[in-house]
Amino acid sequence: MTNPFNEARVRPANDREPNPGGRYVLYWMQAARRMAHNHALDHALHWSGVLKRPLVVFEGVRVDYPWASARHHRFLLDGMADNAAAAKRLGVSYWPFVETPDNSGRGLVRNLAEDACLVVTDDYPAFVVPAHTRAVAAAVGVAVHAVDGNGVVPLAKLGPLVSAAAHLRPRIHLQFAEAWDHRAAAEPDVPRVAKGRLAPPFEPFDVSADVGEFVAALPVDQSVPAVPGLRGVREAGLEALAEFVQDKLPRYATDRNQPDDPDRNAASRLSPYLRHGHISIQEVAEAVLNDAGPWTPAEIDMKAKGKRDGFYTSDANVNGYLDEAITWRDVGYHWHFRRNAE
Repeated sequence: MTNPFNEARVRPANDREPNPGGRYVLYWMQAARRMAHNHALDHALHWSGVLKRPLVVFEGVRVDYPWASARHHRFLLDGMADNAAAAKRLGVSYWPFVETPDNSGRGLVRNLAEDACLVVTDDYPAFVVPAHTRAVAAAVGVAVHAVDGNGVVPLAKLGPLVSAAAHLRPRIHLQFAEAWDHRAAAEPDVPRVAKGRLAPPFEPFDVSADVGEFVAALPVDQSVPAVPGLRGVREAGLEALAEFVQDKLPRYATDRNQPDDPDRNAASRLSPYLRHGHISIQEVAEAVLNDAGPWTPAEIDMKAKGKRDGFYTSDANVNGYLDEAITWRDVGYHWHFRRNAE
């Protein structure tokens, strides 16, 4: 990241410095589980260029996270095959790991950091991620950079803690246009020095394996099975986004709260893909805003700053959806972000 606005997304998680003698730059993918539209990935690639070292993307899944189930595991492991294919196309090393009773992941990230110049990770402010980041940052001898890719506007630029959308909305609106110009790269810029195929110092997860059979043998809650027909791959998330924009967005303002079959109501059905990081809120906003043609911040009505309606466009469906997908979503993230900062 080379601009001041996006530097607000970067939080040093410890007081160490990068080690120029390390073998690689390590991107520890915890929350933004995708190889595009990813601020942390962009930051890691920038440092690969600066330090002239290859990038390694490490994505791991343990078996002891809260509410670990066959449903969550299947969704996450489906995405690993996607990320492996994307990493191959980009030319960077991708090291997937899935914990099993015979192969514990405890201490693995700390061990990988020993050979790294720098560790970059996702600054996701909730669930188990903050504690994991703090533990690794305290234990390793190199810099750990946590990068906020949670919203369109960096959480660090949203000011003190608030507990209501009415208080956060004007702060988001005030900075939305500038944030729009500093979105994560849709196609990552991979410097030549970042490319390479380094072998992992552990047995990686075989992304070509039968995921259903593999998950069925793990000590996770098998009473919560995978949802039939719902796969945790980026392509499925993008298909759901396209379907929403085409079929449901035009009636979102009137139908979003109508209790009905999910196939008939106006809900986006994007939550699982956003929650597991397969798509980003920035690309969702792009698809929604560009539905009627190329959108630019010139269409913003600053007289509507802080209001639920009329800010992004004159389309009530677009404003209604973005107010929920951006403002209301950021209320939760901002609360956790500020709580962890204190």
